Amino acid sequence: MGSDYEMHCHGGKAYGDSAPRPFSDQELDGDNVRRDISGVQTGTDADAGDMARLGRSQELRRNFKSLSVLGLSVTTMSTWVALLLTNTFALINGGLAGLIWTYLASWIFTFALAASLAEMASMAPTSGGQYHWVSEFGGKNSKFLSYITGWLAALGWQALIATTAYSSAVLILSMAAIYHPVYTMQNWHQSLLMIGIGIIGTLMNTFGAKRLPMLEGIVFVLHIFGWFAVIIPLWVLAPKASSTEVFGTFSNFGGWSTIGTAVFVGTITATGSFAGSDAAAHLSEETKDASKSVPRMIVGTVMVNGAMGFVFVITYAYCITNVEAVLSSTSPFPFIDVFLAALGSRAGTVCLMTIPCILSVCTSLNALAAASRQAWALSRDNALPFSGWFRKVVVIGTPIPLNAVLFSLSILVIIALINIGSTAALNTIFSLFTGATSFSYAVSISCLLIRRLRGDPLPPARFSMGKFSIPVNAFAVIYIVVAAVASFFPVQAVVTPASMNWSCVMFGGVFIIAVVYYIVYGRKHYVEPIRRVRKI
Repeated sequence: MGSDYEMHCHGGKAYGDSAPRPFSDQELDGDNVRRDISGVQTGTDADAGDMARLGRSQELRRNFKSLSVLGLSVTTMSTWVALLLTNTFALINGGLAGLIWTYLASWIFTFALAASLAEMASMAPTSGGQYHWVSEFGGKNSKFLSYITGWLAALGWQALIATTAYSSAVLILSMAAIYHPVYTMQNWHQSLLMIGIGIIGTLMNTFGAKRLPMLEGIVFVLHIFGWFAVIIPLWVLAPKASSTEVFGTFSNFGGWSTIGTAVFVGTITATGSFAGSDAAAHLSEETKDASKSVPRMIVGTVMVNGAMGFVFVITYAYCITNVEAVLSSTSPFPFIDVFLAALGSRAGTVCLMTIPCILSVCTSLNALAAASRQAWALSRDNALPFSGWFRKVVVIGTPIPLNAVLFSLSILVIIALINIGSTAALNTIFSLFTGATSFSYAVSISCLLIRRLRGDPLPPARFSMGKFSIPVNAFAVIYIVVAAVASFFPVQAVVTPASMNWSCVMFGGVFIIAVVYYIVYGRKHYVEPIRRVRKI
């Protein structure tokens, strides 16, 4: 396969009668690494071949290596922190046993998803991710499908920025409330902190962009040691539930007709904790040897996060001796009371809370990086309003899509301002992220699967599952569809306007806007990525 890949990169047949064009402004050194005219590394020979096949120019600098990509991807997904912040959904609908078993099932299924995404990222390592893959593998309806997929994938990443910024803000204010019980948290307090976190993320993605790979390595280390710092005190100090309760007791506090339905609704905790599997893909054009490194890091992210999350979810479940008492807590996050019961100390609880708070801020920073690259990639193909403004790249230490970063900050500010008036809309954003990204995964993998079933040719890949590709792809699509459906359910069977899961409305609204914009503008001006791609 390696020789085929090299032939594809440098001498393979192309669309029409032209071969992949070389990068005339770059030279290849003795280590097979390309450098621009200033001597800065821009990637390997394979990267240049991939960009030539994709019909793209190298506009961003390849600052990321495997470890920094892994750090960004692991902390963006941040499974054990996500479980800590969202376990309420699973405790209400499923209880302790539901929390554990749905997590284990989701971890297994997510391997199929990650492997499928990794294959496509190896075939076409581009910041566009899903919408490019749909365009290249989607057949005659690919233009419309890729356009919609791009919009919804972008929506999902914008939702993750808001979700993590909100969680971080509430955690900070909760720590203040522990030390000052008379303090009453206000919505505008949360909103101001959300905006502040967004500004920090923007500064790191602009003025600090050159050092971002180094920061990701540091945060990755913090992610690992922070996990130990949280679970060890829980192992030693917390009162423990029995194994029968932890692994065998299911709960249905949501009022659903059956336990099975309740557990299905509660899967949002587990599936959401693995959301963001495509984060590394959106950094493909900033990663050295991307067609090899990015796929490995996508799979490695699920492996690392899944293992840490599995140990954590069992540890956390053992520390809950009374599920109803935890759910009736007045704390914004039930884990706060679990920490207090385990440590018996306000200072100790605040110290432990600091770790997920910092990691949540870093997740927001990483989400902003991925979201801005997604928006920038879409703008290159005229898929967004004001695409000319979005696609501008500015050099601030390193080339960055500045306007796309500022746009992501603006969306966060708007959502934060909405939160001042009502938390109902913001509380659905976590579900919206899962639903929107799941849709983009399902469409892109389905296109790949159909192409394989038809026996149509595919680009060579340095990461491949071989004969297992078709069953794994099919397995992934089924799982994603189920996860997407579950993400739109409300937590309670009987709902009020405040408890309703409005993510389906928001999802539908963006979908309709995308369709209308496509009909009015996109179908004429959207340059589908497949039109640039040079096939072998």
